[in-house]
Amino acid sequence: MEYLDESSFTGPAPPTGPIVQVQSISCSVPGSCTEGLWTLLLGGVETQTEVAPDRWDISVYYTVDPDASSHGKTNAKHGAFLSSEELMNFDSTFFKMKSQEAAVMVPEQRLTLRLGTTCLLDAGFSLTQLQGCMIDTYVGDCSSESRNYVTMNPFQ
Repeated sequence: MEYLDESSFTGPAPPTGPIVQVQSISCSVPGSCTEGLWTLLLGGVETQTEVAPDRWDISVYYTVDPDASSHGKTNAKHGAFLSSEELMNFDSTFFKMKSQEAAVMVPEQRLTLRLGTTCLLDAGFSLTQLQGCMIDTYVGDCSSESRNYVTMNPFQ
């Protein structure tokens, strides 16, 4: 195994002041499990359901053909889904946002804000402690489906 010599790094010097690293995790899980991810994993809880009609019309996309994905279809009609209520409910006033802005947010943005707040609170911080603090948040996302949710800009 090869090790890197830190003296060869050419970036800026590391900060010398107090450094705080908060590590916490928060997630929403499918089904009616309010206890969270570990309850699902440890209990072997099955969360797959058939696609709900409020998601998409399964009769349009489902086929028994195993090569369906190459034809714009799917041969799966079950999945582990968050409820529509979980995706769409959002308290815009809590985040000091205009209701018009919140109305055009994609579900991933709503979840990120809600779960990020939960994460900080679970790490032991209160909202008053955090007010005015500079906080960095890093989010990984590998999907581009959210662009399909926003079809118009109400601010034009």
